[in-house]
Order: sequence, then structure tokens, then C-alpha cells
Amino acid sequence: MKRILLSLIIPALLISVSVAENGSPFYSPKKTNLFPKKSAKFDPSRLTYGGNFGATFGSVTYVDISPLIGYRVTDRLISGVGVTYIYYRQRFQTVSGNTFTYQTNLYGGRIFSQYSIFPNIFVHGEIEALNFDYYDFLSGENTRAWFTTPIVGAGLTQPMAGTGSFRIMALYAFNTDNPKSPYYQQPLIFRVGFFL
Repeated sequence: MKRILLSLIIPALLISVSVAENGSPFYSPKKTNLFPKKSAKFDPSRLTYGGNFGATFGSVTYVDISPLIGYRVTDRLISGVGVTYIYYRQRFQTVSGNTFTYQTNLYGGRIFSQYSIFPNIFVHGEIEALNFDYYDFLSGENTRAWFTTPIVGAGLTQPMAGTGSFRIMALYAFNTDNPKSPYYQQPLIFRVGFFL
């Protein structure tokens, strides 16, 4: 029993001493300044551009154009804003064989922050406001409605040539139990995008 404990404790101590001497095993002090000097000047070289773009075609047509602009507050933290436009069309076939097509346009914006916890892994949080068609069961009419949704999750980033990166995110939308939510009963969101 003592040998098992010693075989677990000694490597843990060696790793702790190594990390204490060399800094964090994930970021070297040369690459990341956790406490950058505060500057009152805006630095345009810290701006990042990118977004999410996607499309599917068939019985369901979905086109998403969501450009983003962010600012590298620190080497690990990016905060910014974005706009969203989504075109959605779906064809339904009724029991009698008739075809019915539903189509709508969603648009809105978001504010977001992303924090890199490891070199290729980040956490993401945003507040998104979307305007979309909402079927009001009381009046029996489609009306436009705004809905604000907090969204959180995590993602992977893969550096590309130069300063760009390819990103994949798995996100969770809150307030999906509200029938007015554009994510009604579908809280999981998957996004693919990039940053330059």
C-alpha cells in the first residue's frame, strides 16, 4: 500500500516542482502576459475578424451569415460583437399529399467573449438577440418577435496560415423552454467558423 502511495505522490511532486520552476505547462511567460500594462490607446493590430458561415440545401434550406469583429483584450481573452442573418425554408408534405412551404428570415446581433484555457481550447459566452417569425397560437397569426438568449459553451481552434484560426464550437442556449425562443426545445448549437 505504501509503495502505491509513493508511486503516485513522487511523480506529482516532481511535476509540481517542474511547473513551479518553468511556469505553466500550457503557456510560457514569453508567449502570454497575464497582466499586460494598461494602455489608454486603442491598438488596431489587436482586432480580429471572422464569423460563422454555413448552408444546407434540400427539403430544408438553411443559410447562416454571421460576421464577427473582436478585440484581443489580453492574449487569452477576445471580446466583440457580431450580426446574424439566417434564411430558413422547409417543405412539408401533408397527409393529403399537398406540399406546404414555410420560410422565414432571422436577423439580429450578439455580444460575445472567448477565453483560451489551453492553446487550442476555449470557452465561449454570448448574449444573442434575434428577430424572427413567431406563430401566435392565440391570434392564429405569424408575428415578428425579438428574443434574447444567453449562450455558453466551449470550442476547439486550429491555427491556419498566418494569424487565422478555424473554430468549432459546441454551445448550450438557455431559455429554450419558452415557445417564443428561436431555439425552442433545441438547446444544443454547433457552429463552425474562423477568425483572422
